Amino acid sequence: MRALAGVTGLSYLLSAALAWSVRVRADPRQHAPGQPGGLADRGPAATVPRMRLLLAANVCYVFCLNVPEVALPLVLVTQLHASPAWAAGAFAANTALVVAFQVPVTIWMSRFSRRTAMAISGVVISVSYLGFLAGAELGHGWAAPALVGVSVLCTVGEIIYAGSSIALVTATAPQEALGRTLARFQLSTGFGLAISPAVITVLAAHGPAALWVPLAAATLLSAAAVR
Repeated sequence: MRALAGVTGLSYLLSAALAWSVRVRADPRQHAPGQPGGLADRGPAATVPRMRLLLAANVCYVFCLNVPEVALPLVLVTQLHASPAWAAGAFAANTALVVAFQVPVTIWMSRFSRRTAMAISGVVISVSYLGFLAGAELGHGWAAPALVGVSVLCTVGEIIYAGSSIALVTATAPQEALGRTLARFQLSTGFGLAISPAVITVLAAHGPAALWVPLAAATLLSAAAVR
């Protein structure tokens, strides 16, 4: 653990040095009206309500990041009494898929607008939640592999969300408030990650339907708001 902490610390120092070496110069034309991802009325008064809606939707979206870490182990081990190996397999598959497909999926989704891509991710995540509900209702011996299989769909939604959300915020934010807007977006992400374990465990205590149906409904509503 000490060696892992030391290597991780060194890697962050290297990342900081690489980030410091990058020189970014904003182009005011990139957010001009009519540009891809731009808004026809990008004034602060028009943008602030949109950003607040996007930040609120992001809190619901980010729950998907804790599904393989919190929700699936909780359901598999405590409710379905399956081997912890199934939860470990779902987490390993999630990590491998994100590493392997984050870039190609993001590039492929670039044919859609950022707003549409993020809305699509919400629909995919919502469908996966309903898939988890259906899988949990299967008989003993089938539920665990079904949930691990559905977790692949949830990971696809997570990949699309990660590739479109920050890009949408960057394109929507007023140029003079870009840094502040990105900070607020990261705050909404951190808030969602912080409260999701408590929300998931409280809902799961009342059964699979009480867990997955509210999550699916909230994420689908957030996708509609983004769209």
